[in-house]
Amino acid sequence: GFSFFATMGKGRGFCGCSDPYEDSLAKTGLRGPWQHHRSCTNPLMLLVFVAYCVAWSALVIYASQKGDIYRLLNGVDSFGNVCGRKNDDGVVFQNTHIDMTDFPYLYYTDPTDSTAPAVCVSTCPYHNDNTFSDNINACTGCTDSSASSASDNCGSCAKYSVCVSATGSSPYTTNTDITWQSTNNYCPPYTYSTKPVIGRCWPTEDSYNSSVVSQATELTEKFAAIMDGVAYTISLYEYFYAARYQVLWTALGSLLLAIIFMVLLRFIVAPVVWLTMLLVIVSSAAASVVLWLEYMRVKDDIKKKEDAGGGVTNDEKNNRDFYFAMSIIVTVAAVVLLFVIIAMRTRISMAINIFTEASHALAARPILFLSPFLTYVFIMGFVTAWIYGSLVIATLTEKQYDNTTGYHSYEYGTDPNEDEYKIILSYHIFALLWVSQFIIASGNFVISGTVVSWYFTHTGKEKGAPREGFFRSMYTYIRYHMGTVAFGSLIIAIVQAIRIVLEYIQRQYGPNAGRVGRFILRCLACCMWCLEKCLKYINKNAYIITNLHGYPFCSAAWTAFNDLLSNSLLVFAINGVGFLVIFLFKVMVSAATVLLAYWLLSSDNGGNTGGRDNQGSWFILAFAAFIGWLIAAIFFELFSTIVDTVALCFMEDKKYNNGSDEKPYHASEGLQKFLGHASSKAPVYKAKPSGGKSSKKNKVTPM
Repeated sequence: GFSFFATMGKGRGFCGCSDPYEDSLAKTGLRGPWQHHRSCTNPLMLLVFVAYCVAWSALVIYASQKGDIYRLLNGVDSFGNVCGRKNDDGVVFQNTHIDMTDFPYLYYTDPTDSTAPAVCVSTCPYHNDNTFSDNINACTGCTDSSASSASDNCGSCAKYSVCVSATGSSPYTTNTDITWQSTNNYCPPYTYSTKPVIGRCWPTEDSYNSSVVSQATELTEKFAAIMDGVAYTISLYEYFYAARYQVLWTALGSLLLAIIFMVLLRFIVAPVVWLTMLLVIVSSAAASVVLWLEYMRVKDDIKKKEDAGGGVTNDEKNNRDFYFAMSIIVTVAAVVLLFVIIAMRTRISMAINIFTEASHALAARPILFLSPFLTYVFIMGFVTAWIYGSLVIATLTEKQYDNTTGYHSYEYGTDPNEDEYKIILSYHIFALLWVSQFIIASGNFVISGTVVSWYFTHTGKEKGAPREGFFRSMYTYIRYHMGTVAFGSLIIAIVQAIRIVLEYIQRQYGPNAGRVGRFILRCLACCMWCLEKCLKYINKNAYIITNLHGYPFCSAAWTAFNDLLSNSLLVFAINGVGFLVIFLFKVMVSAATVLLAYWLLSSDNGGNTGGRDNQGSWFILAFAAFIGWLIAAIFFELFSTIVDTVALCFMEDKKYNNGSDEKPYHASEGLQKFLGHASSKAPVYKAKPSGGKSSKKNKVTPM
């Protein structure tokens, strides 16, 4: 089994078409990514990915032609008519096939009655009215503009367009197929106040507090709670819209703050890391001392009671035992933490220098700041297309007539049927997983390619080496390695799909699975989450190896895994320092963004936002914190990729080079001082002598 994976790691053509070049590395050392003659990697997987995307596009086009997205956007009345549309679907029943161009809003005549129809109206009823006009014909000639109040005939006309009969301005004809309000000219018993929201007439706060509703007790408490939520959401939107310029300036300020912090990172990362570790050690020691003192106090109090012949309660004994146990735990943890930091001080210093080196790479290639924006532009573009596809796929249903109610609804038909629809939906969801992971991985690949070329040229030791920048890295990726990224993203997408299936099973069958079944499902979900995190990390490093050596995915992943395993302590230090630094700077950017938003709201002299003392301001401040955290996360994800690239280049540099004139190190002076303390466990081979035998260099201490 080991020989199988070792063959994969040699760069031979197991998963791609690259040729091995270890002999040239052993002879000349590792010079850079241009040393190897590149060829396409994992081309078959690229073809599979392209075929999948073409099939998905064809599926969305088919759904857009067969379905009707306006059913969801505009709403459908109880007779299958799409509000605001002409409705030339060819299905003709009573009150179907109606031109609703002038009736763009969907109004629910009675939300508490399941038999009450939803109808298309020209204007949403804007007042509450529980009376009918004595003379329905008085509505003739009334317009929406003249229907100013409920006290006159024209005011009452607003409700007559909601009747399912030839009454007022209603587009419907008298429908004898339904029994709802047949004795009342097929009109609702009342109208309630609404406002148009996304093509629907949503009840306002006045509607369910009105005498109309309270007298009839028509709206349930649940419906009232929903309307409360809608009203609150609308009010938050109004606050947000009023403060839109402050929010925009806050987002731009957050962007600037993130860039400033990343520029300053090279100067402050070492003090921040060492100061934080010192504070952790001091805090642990202080906590240990306080717990021991408290334990001694409780113990002395109990001893005094016992000496005085008094009784000691079980709570007091338990309290003493608790402090004793906690004192031991905290003391042991503090001592272990101290020894770990002392033992790993060299590797922590090395990790700090790698972070500093990553800052230099970002300063030398500032165009890398463009990469997150490009990635998220592509992500947003694809997600927009995917959402459109979701909407049209959701309308792949057929109009069905209900003989009992006289209404029409859209249900699963024969093309596609329910099972075929589920297959289509599954295919569509997996497209979201695979393509989104492909886009994210593509961004990481181009970033790592840019940093790899910088690492091997910034010292100037490779005379005449090509200066490969961001766009050259993008060209190399598109020309040779899209198949590798398609392979890696497919693996992540499969794991995510399994997680979705497990989540569905847990929600669908978890309540009836028993404690053991629920425990197993949770364990499986946790394992798949951990597997996804591990695979994402290995994939990111595999892309770095592909950029450096031109290996296909399997070989690159195996090489990266060996490097990470051989330098596990350094990897641990980098991840530990990275988590500490990135988390602190995310908090700093987010907090600074909130302060900026608070100042902007405070200095609002126009009064449009209501200042900083209303309920909406807290929503804006919370949104500012989210924006700050999101922008910081985007930029520091970029920085994390650069750090991983510099670290892996450093490992490969040490593996194949020895610091001689023939095989010089490409690390900066700050990192070269650690080369005596770090290496890979993998031996470095010299070029094969004429006798055909290879000689090994002496191994050095692994990281």
